[in-house]
Parts: sequence; structure tokens; C-alpha cells
Amino acid sequence: MPNTDEQPLRLDIDPLRPVLVLSDTHGTLSEPVIRHLLGVQLILHAGDVDTPEILSELQAIAPVIVARGNMDFGGWAKEIPAVRHLVLNEVSIVLVHNITHLDGSPLLDHCDAIVHGHTHRPVIETVNHTLVVNPGSASYPKQGLSPSLIRLWIDRTGLRAEMVIP
Repeated sequence: MPNTDEQPLRLDIDPLRPVLVLSDTHGTLSEPVIRHLLGVQLILHAGDVDTPEILSELQAIAPVIVARGNMDFGGWAKEIPAVRHLVLNEVSIVLVHNITHLDGSPLLDHCDAIVHGHTHRPVIETVNHTLVVNPGSASYPKQGLSPSLIRLWIDRTGLRAEMVIP
């Protein structure tokens, strides 16, 4: 069972189209969430997909990069790394389900952004010059919050994130 990507996955992406970030779908995708996925060039899923059917449904919309969550079991999930390292247009991003799994990781030394899930609570903040985002849960938010997603924009001006409430 891989824990971390051996080498970063490097992709050139279109700066005019967003990358959509979601997490904690737990086997469910609502129609409003699916509508927000249409037209994106890449989907980052921060874990707890729960079923291979959801992963297939997402892959039919756009390429998907996923980090394994604590609820991702079985043969379909065993080869998914728990920590992913991506470089999108020279922007270094670490994708993980539970951010505490990064404690002491050398990946933190040079990353521009950390994308995580697990808490079901959305966050966009900057910590020590690193963008830290949690899209919350696309399906089962906590504390009366709405389902949520994040759009990432990576262009010549840098990296920015915006919360999306479907």
C-alpha cells in the first residue's frame, strides 16, 4: 500500500480553467455538486471517496487525482497513495486526507499549497506563506454547514482559492 508518491506528478494546466477540489464525498455526489464539476480541467479529491463508482463518475467528468482517506478500503483503494505530491504549472501542491499525516514531512519544506480533507469543515488560509485549503465535505458537512468545494486558479499571478457552495 503506497503512502506517498515516489516522484511529484507534473502537469501543465490551462491557467484560464480552474482545478476543482473536493473531499469527503462518502459515496454520494449530488446534482448541484456535479454541475460545479462540469468544465473543470482537473479534479483533486482529498479522500474518503468511499466507493469506486464515485471515482468513476468523477473520472467521466475530468481527470482525477485522489489521496486515500481513512474510509477508502478495498482493492480499488489499496494502490491510491495517502499523500500525493503534484506540480501544476510549477506550483507545488501536497494532497492528503488528514493533514496531521504530514507532521514532519519534508514535502512541507517547499510546497506552495496543502490540500486536505477529513474534518468536513471548509478552510482557506495562508500559514507560513503556504496556502492551506480544505474544501469541507461535498456530501456530508458538519455543524449545519452547506456542502462545499474549492476552485483553485493557477495562473501567472500565482495561486488563489475560492469557496464554492453548490
